[in-house]
Amino acid sequence: MSSYNGAWNNCNRIQRKRAADFTEAAEEEEDSKPPARPQESTIKSWIPDDCNLEEMKILLVAGIAVAPGVCLYTSWLLLQYASICFWYQLPNQSKQSSSSAGCRRLGNNFHTVNPLLARRDVKPSHPRILPLVPTSEANQKLCDDLYEGIICMLVRDLAMCPQDEPLVVIRLQRYMEETWIGKHADGDRVIGDSIHRMRLVLGIGPSRKIKFTANMFDLDNPTTNGTVVKGLSHIITTDDCASAYLMTENTSGMKDLCYMDKKRRKAVTVHHEVPKNESNLHTVIAVIDFGVRSMEAKEQAKKFVRNNIVSLARNK
Repeated sequence: MSSYNGAWNNCNRIQRKRAADFTEAAEEEEDSKPPARPQESTIKSWIPDDCNLEEMKILLVAGIAVAPGVCLYTSWLLLQYASICFWYQLPNQSKQSSSSAGCRRLGNNFHTVNPLLARRDVKPSHPRILPLVPTSEANQKLCDDLYEGIICMLVRDLAMCPQDEPLVVIRLQRYMEETWIGKHADGDRVIGDSIHRMRLVLGIGPSRKIKFTANMFDLDNPTTNGTVVKGLSHIITTDDCASAYLMTENTSGMKDLCYMDKKRRKAVTVHHEVPKNESNLHTVIAVIDFGVRSMEAKEQAKKFVRNNIVSLARNK
């Protein structure tokens, strides 16, 4: 692996600028903290109210789409990127408790300033700006192929409006052997009153389980973690080698799943966790946040993922 002393990933300067023009540098995610209720939705009509347990079960399952597979080209592209990418780990991160999200996690943001890590030994003048890959013609092509393939797939297959490309956030992470991810809700990024925030997760590595549960928050008598909604849970199991699944903002925890009363004082928020990986193999995942502009587009994206092999090939 060749050395690279620059602070920015020049291979992806244009893509990073597209995102930076519309969003500030990402703050460290809240998923390492105890589960909490997300910010109040800017569009209340997105969230149903007066739901009972059976209705919650339907909403939870309906908001998660698991793909039948991932194409070989996509798997190889992600593996190529992971094999040359510089990865950093926070000191003592592997000693986090089982409730800590991201235990034994290495990662970087593909086209934004890395928000996960701050290593003074890497860049004393600005420890949050880290090099990602060596600057070379081959690596520049790899970064371009990966980014352009993701944007093409989002527009072509998952109903994203091309004008919303700057709102896309791509994060790549490698999870070590014997890794688990604690119970958490994904952070809510407020990006406007006409966008539904979706999260697509591509995974390369051993099969893993993702468990979804929910907490109820009494907005008149708030507590930090709320109370567990008993009887409400759902588990998905990813395929071995390569996998993909999609979550809406209501099932990722970016926004509430529903309200238990018509006055909307009892909010239900979904959390998810990944039990310990007993394998000695690592897992590489790409977390892709994007937005769609209508309920119809939201349903179209879920339907596509459930019924098609996910592919980043632009000429398929």
